[in-house]
Amino acid sequence: PLSKRWREDMFSGNKQRMAEASLRFTTGVGLASYFYNMALDDELTGSGAGLTRDQVKGLEDITGYETNAIVDEAGNYSKVSRLSPVTDLQTIMASIRDLNRYGMYDEADEIARGTVLVLTEYARDKSWLRGLDAPLQ
Repeated sequence: PLSKRWREDMFSGNKQRMAEASLRFTTGVGLASYFYNMALDDELTGSGAGLTRDQVKGLEDITGYETNAIVDEAGNYSKVSRLSPVTDLQTIMASIRDLNRYGMYDEADEIARGTVLVLTEYARDKSWLRGLDAPLQ
């Protein structure tokens, strides 16, 4: 279920295209795994998926919880959603964690499958990853 463009690159027979496709996927999966582990360690919050609006509001009022945020060692929340699109993968992985945490496994799986499609293109044309393919040339 990977993107058509990625499959074409990966199986093109062209070493450059194949290496770039492999690098895109590896980079995306590595970042996704890192962000998911941050969410498991409660260092990232998602969109509050799996919670009602009232439950999210209660968490905000009681604990200072913020959606789509990085949590520092002191427990302070810093919103990352305003840094989109750079932080989109962070918030998606944290939201998948939220869904799993609250027993919404089918929804989490559906988002995870969609994320795999995105990961095959994630590192393409991203200015903050520019130069990543320099070792291939």
